[in-house]
Amino acid sequence: MLQRISARAAVLILVVVGASAARKPVRLNEEFDLRAGRKVSIDKENLTLSFVSVMEDSRCPQGVDCIRAGNATLRITVTRAGGKAEQCDLKTDMEPPEKQVGAYRIGLIKLQPYPKQDVPIKSADYVARLIVRKR
Repeated sequence: MLQRISARAAVLILVVVGASAARKPVRLNEEFDLRAGRKVSIDKENLTLSFVSVMEDSRCPQGVDCIRAGNATLRITVTRAGGKAEQCDLKTDMEPPEKQVGAYRIGLIKLQPYPKQDVPIKSADYVARLIVRKR
């Protein structure tokens, strides 16, 4: 009986520790990863970013010779405290790949996974590497 309780307690501790580690604060001027369908808050800025979806992904797959590199467009929702949510579309083929939202610049560093020939990407598998800067 004691071993069963100890095993349950150990699992609970791992879940709590894992959840708190996953909530590392996101700060201005630091790159961070955001998975599709998830959101993050920017530390001390009353700003929340939500990765809504990948609107298109026409990037040339690995192992294929293409004339153009292609593009991926992802939609982020940016919400400021007391304000309404604003949609922000970021593209992988833009230079620089960032958008101005109020006093903030939202930048796309990269979008993973990169397409492979004949391997579909599930929408939940997308992860965007982003950075938020303030004017």
